[in-house]
Amino acid sequence: MTASPSKPIRNPFKNAQILVIDEGQSTLVSSKGKTQITQGPDLTTLPGKSSGPVVVIDLAARTELAYAPMAEYTQAEVLGGLALDASAYTNKRENSEIYLGAVPTVSDQGETAALLGYITRTSYATLGQDIQRAGLRMTALIPGLAVAAQALLPDGIGTFLVEVYKEAYTVLLLEDGKILGRVRDYYRSDNPAQDVKKSLDALAKSEMLQEVQRVVLLGDPTLSEDVRITLLQEIPDIEVLTFSPTSLAHALHQTGALFAIRGKAESQATKASWWPLVAGVALGLLPYGILSALNAGTSRQLQQTRDQIAAIQPQLAEGRTLESEIARVRDVKAKAAAITDSRVDWQRALADLVGQLPQNGGQPTALFTRMTTDLPAPVAPTIPASTPAADGTTTTPVVTPIPAPSIPLPTYQLEFKAASRAAANALITNLEQTYVLDTQTLTRNPDGSWRIQANATTKPESTPPAATTATSETP
Repeated sequence: MTASPSKPIRNPFKNAQILVIDEGQSTLVSSKGKTQITQGPDLTTLPGKSSGPVVVIDLAARTELAYAPMAEYTQAEVLGGLALDASAYTNKRENSEIYLGAVPTVSDQGETAALLGYITRTSYATLGQDIQRAGLRMTALIPGLAVAAQALLPDGIGTFLVEVYKEAYTVLLLEDGKILGRVRDYYRSDNPAQDVKKSLDALAKSEMLQEVQRVVLLGDPTLSEDVRITLLQEIPDIEVLTFSPTSLAHALHQTGALFAIRGKAESQATKASWWPLVAGVALGLLPYGILSALNAGTSRQLQQTRDQIAAIQPQLAEGRTLESEIARVRDVKAKAAAITDSRVDWQRALADLVGQLPQNGGQPTALFTRMTTDLPAPVAPTIPASTPAADGTTTTPVVTPIPAPSIPLPTYQLEFKAASRAAANALITNLEQTYVLDTQTLTRNPDGSWRIQANATTKPESTPPAATTATSETP
């Protein structure tokens, strides 16, 4: 005996008249698929005569979505407790002003959760009056994300479902027929499309989804198009789709919605004594103790994260110690390099000086009779600075860049004896090529030789010095 197949769940919106409202216009789709579009947000501009009940899809941020962890309950318990009128289960005045809809799901931690949609009674009544002036009667209000998610969940593909508005955006994480999480954020820059793209990059790296294959957009049409173009340009290997108002209406006709928000007169949901806790989790209206109990799953996840952080503290401390030691070694090496690189190569310096003596027939025609030298102190290297570590408990030295060492330039006090005036002139010419020369005296000795006294300072080198050849004595 074979089991009979289960009956498919009836779609209550299959033959409904649907009105999709957004900031710029509204779209009315009949049960037969006929479409009428307003010429602005005023519903009275719908072409033709409209009448009868209508299901409203919200693309104008009239409704809010929340994601509540409910690890203590099974999905059947959540489903049995779905109540669309929160005031029936709480004495809080704040809750009495809210209409609520919800659907159970499973979080990325594998625990029971619920996606909730809600709207204040005042906003619900105001919207209903606006729709009534157009000749229509609102029977249910459905967030656009609840319609799109219902259409996308069956194929199980890892999806970021993104609803964008002018000031904020909401992302639902869908995979394997489950809503694994919800993220809502505000734009951080004047480029909303890039903000959304960065947020999706971060969510993809968090690995909440096993594999992200698709991004689906809805909401503000201009922003949706900007985000779509940005994603296609920067992430070309991912599928990017967009739900238009008309395609959302068709999706509601074909697959229904996760849930619908109804006014008090429309709400016939089963009452459950624990359901006000769900509303409290979503809207933040319950005492801390109850929230702590309901958020046990989240608390366990936070504790696991804290335990992981505590476990790696020794490695982090060792890493900070190594970074400090590396900085100290770099400091020592920088100081040593500054000292080494600023030393004068006296062998080369004296060879350069002797090489300036003029020659005649391979024999020098001028000789040193006295030579002393002065050496200015080298430029001291920059002292490394210290900055506090991020945790505020340690100080990590940071070696600031040290400029190229300043090699001191020797200054010589020289006295020469030249065999002739020509030899003296040749010597002076040679010295002026390499040194800043200050000739003090040039006198003739009784034996016909010439005595020269001068101060010579080495010229700084901007390019590698070329080999110099001493000028020969001119006869």
